[in-house]
Parts: sequence; structure tokens; C-alpha cells
Amino acid sequence: MDNSTGCTNFFTQNTDITGIGVRVAFYLQVTIVVFQIRLREEEGMNAFWTLASMSFGLMLATVVSAAQHQLSFFNAYQVQNLVCLANCALVQVAHAQWRITLSNPYREQKIRDRMFTWFYYIQYILAGSLLVTLWAIGEKFGPDSSCISSMHFYVAYWRIFSSNAFHGAKIAAFVIYVWLILIGVLGVLLLRLWLRGLIDRAEANGFDRTRDMPTEAELAEYRTRSPKHRPWKVQSWIHYFIYWFLAMSFYIPPIELSLRQNSQPTSANAQWSFGQILSLVAIAPSVVAFFLTIGDFKAERGALRAVVAKARKSLKADDAERATTAEGALA
Repeated sequence: MDNSTGCTNFFTQNTDITGIGVRVAFYLQVTIVVFQIRLREEEGMNAFWTLASMSFGLMLATVVSAAQHQLSFFNAYQVQNLVCLANCALVQVAHAQWRITLSNPYREQKIRDRMFTWFYYIQYILAGSLLVTLWAIGEKFGPDSSCISSMHFYVAYWRIFSSNAFHGAKIAAFVIYVWLILIGVLGVLLLRLWLRGLIDRAEANGFDRTRDMPTEAELAEYRTRSPKHRPWKVQSWIHYFIYWFLAMSFYIPPIELSLRQNSQPTSANAQWSFGQILSLVAIAPSVVAFFLTIGDFKAERGALRAVVAKARKSLKADDAERATTAEGALA
């Protein structure tokens, strides 16, 4: 790190916003919400709203700090990456929600579903506004803005080497966010239009929109089928693994590498502040619920497999008894 000593304040972390506790909380919550929504819808949505409140609170804290001229571009850059990372998880939750709807397009839409849809677009607008504002006035953003020229920028794992790294990072940030919008917002819109077409065609063919809902036992049995009997489920998992990997590659490495290469090695950066501890406490229920969901899912699969095995054994016994009876009758 070759930052000048006059930029010490610029490169000092705001630990309530970009401290290790806040970052770990975001990383864990993003991972939990992606896998939780695949295991159990209700718990996944609870994890999503926890992440959504964290992301919104982080943006609000950023705006307040910037209005008070207490936030440097260096810290705002980390916030932008964390918010975009949260949006990646938001995309995956949205896709999972619509896959669930596709599996049963006749279920009645709940108020929670409408709230999620509205928040989905509001979050994108807020995050996009933060990104545009940050990069539009970046060279004059916050105190010690002249130190931006000595800041190291990264795209995924690679540092931007150019005469003006700021402009290179600006272009990369917009390209990645537009890519996220294309996959997220437009992808969900196209999926909704396709779903609407499926419902319209089904109703035109005489199907009743208020058909009987499957029982919990039927849903549980369906969830516990082996992957070879659910090829679309395998494709879904592959899709989410790939997207999760890309999200982690484009947002987490720039955060960690930028902090490592730019941060001043001051004692303030190593201190655990109130905001960091609060962030970790906030995700504690999600972590506990995640492990409980995994345990319940395994227990549910084990119980259903035992029932299926017992039923098969009973059928085999009945078949053997019928065969014995038939042989006796022939004799």
C-alpha cells in the first residue's frame, strides 16, 4: 500500500458500516437466504426480510453519514458492494419464489407475496440510485476526495491498472449492475409473463383456478423425492450454485481486497464497534433457524422413507400371500 500519510482519515474504516462484524453478517445472511428458500419457503422469506432490513439500514446509515460529511468515498465504495451483494441474494429469492409459483400457479397470492414484489423493485431502485450518485460525484464525494486517485480498485479478483483507475472502476460497476438488473428484474418480469400465459391457457382449456391444494404430506413426499425423479430441481440447484458463485466472485473479493490494500493499519480498524456486534446479533435467529430447518428436513425425509419402506414391505407381503393362495387353489 502506497497511500500517502495525508490520506489516513480517508482510508480509515467506518467500522459501524464496513467493519468485519458487518461484513461477516452480510456474507452469512446472503448464504443462508439462498439455501433456506430452497429448503423451506416460510423460513426462507423470514431470512430474506432480515437481509432486506440489514441492506436498507446500511443504505440509510450511508446517506446520513454522507449528509453529515463523515463518510469517505472509500467506505461508501464498500457499502455499494455490500448492497449489490444483497441484491444478488434478492434475485435468487425472487427466482425461487416464482419457481414455487410455477409449481402451483393456482395458489392464491398472499399479501406477503405482493409486499415482496414491491420491495424487490424498490430495493433495486434505491441501490441503483446509490450507485449512480456515488460514481457520478465520486471524485468530489466526502472529505479528502483528492485521495481517490491513490485508491486501488478491483473487479472480481483483479486490480484495475490504468492511468485513471477510478473511471475504470466506474465502468465496471455500471456494467456489473446492469448485468444484475438484466438477470434479476427483466428475468423475473419475463418469468411472470410466461406464468401469466400458462394460467390464461389453462383457464381457456376449462381448468378451475380454485382447484384443491395438495396436502402437507403430498408436498413433503414431493420434496423428498430423489433428484433423478426431479430433473428440473437439479437444474434449479445448478442455476443457484452458479449464480451464487458469480455473485460471490464479483462483490466479495473487491470488498476484501480493497480493504486489505487500501486500509490504514490503525487500531480503530481492529476495534469491535456497536454496529458490528448488533449486525451479528441480528442474524443469530436466521443462523439458528437455518440449522433447525436442515435438521427438520432430514428428519422429515427419514420419516417419509420409513413410511415408504413399510408400505413396500406390506405390499410385498400381500403379493406373497396372494401368490400362496393362488398356488393352493391350483393344487
